Amino acid sequence: MNKLSNKILDQIKTEEIRPTSRFIFLLRNIGLWIVSVLLIILGSISISLLTHNMANQDWDIYRHLDKSLLGFVISSLPYFWIILAIFSLIIAVLNVEHSRKGYKYSPLKIIIVSILLAISLGFAGYALGFGKKIDNYIGSKFRSYQSVEIQKKLVWNQPDKGLFSGTIESVNKENTTFDLKDFSGKEWQVDYSMATLKGGARVEENSEVKIIGKKTGVFNYFQIYIFQESTADTT
Repeated sequence: MNKLSNKILDQIKTEEIRPTSRFIFLLRNIGLWIVSVLLIILGSISISLLTHNMANQDWDIYRHLDKSLLGFVISSLPYFWIILAIFSLIIAVLNVEHSRKGYKYSPLKIIIVSILLAISLGFAGYALGFGKKIDNYIGSKFRSYQSVEIQKKLVWNQPDKGLFSGTIESVNKENTTFDLKDFSGKEWQVDYSMATLKGGARVEENSEVKIIGKKTGVFNYFQIYIFQESTADTT
């Protein structure tokens, strides 16, 4: 035992090992908790954006896109926010486990509490409109990012598949047609004589509408569905 003790003492002297200050440990512990909280907040933001994305998809139009419902769901999932939420929560859990008193709690309990906290904050953020605001802000700052608004414009700009959207510029009530400018700036004429109006839609100037129907030389439809909900964010 003496030989082992002497060996350890010699190693300490040789390598000039010094005890770490308690202040350093305290700073490290505080830092871990701060990072953990920030990561949980990041995870909750991701969940809020994920909820906003999923809640504002037009799930009933998959038939017009030559896709099954499952295929449409898979293609519509916001994988970036899903991955970011999972990654943030994993790192947050690991940080809590390595904090000063993290060993007192079981990993399962830390995981459950972190997930529930992030989900609660995420749903609260969505309910308060933060998900929408953050989504629009990121979309306005980064061209490579497709906000919900941009995604819906792309989906509803496929005339050959019967999906169409834009702003009504003028209405001719005598022959039940209206001129519409789509969100790419192209102008169309739409026959709404046999249209079914949904979602409180009104055929009037400056209304932004989404249309399901069938394209001909001009936009003449046997039957069309017109929705008042805009693909653009007007709030």
